[in-house]
Amino acid sequence: VQEAFETFQFYRASQAIQAFCITDLSNFYLDVAKDRLYISEPSDPRRRSCQTVLKVVMEALLSCIAPLLPHMAEDVWLNVPWATEHDSVFQAGWKQLDYAPHEEARWAQLRSVRDDVNVCMEAARTSKLIGASLEAAVYVHCADKGLREVLSSLLVEGSHLQHPVAESFNAVDDLRFILLASQVHLVD
Repeated sequence: VQEAFETFQFYRASQAIQAFCITDLSNFYLDVAKDRLYISEPSDPRRRSCQTVLKVVMEALLSCIAPLLPHMAEDVWLNVPWATEHDSVFQAGWKQLDYAPHEEARWAQLRSVRDDVNVCMEAARTSKLIGASLEAAVYVHCADKGLREVLSSLLVEGSHLQHPVAESFNAVDDLRFILLASQVHLVD
């Protein structure tokens, strides 16, 4: 987005922002995260981590849209429900996020599997086999060893609501949550 603005290709910036909001934010992150926002206790680390991500995303997104939608960006900035370092989105400037890419290849694989599962879920809904995706048990045939390792690392026994949970489980990256299903099984 920043490169597009610097080269005065505003249409590219607009397209990149729109693609991010639709594909990454709405179709993936918010779809996966909404349940933990709705049902988790206010102090639950799963909910708090999601709120932190959304805060960082919103501030960065406001910086991105400010050159295109200055009044809207400023109005949102002035009404966020948390304290900001700057009084104006224009004083904040570009957000320089120093986060390393979070296992991009791994998440690309997971999103691909999720897309395939969503196609099957939609077919099951159309055939009236299920009503909601959480009524489904998903069976994933996975011949690729690398992908199987990725998927296996996200299979968690039991419930994230039970205490104590395994130390290695962050209570967020459970394959059931990513695929929006009540059960996930890997089959040969």
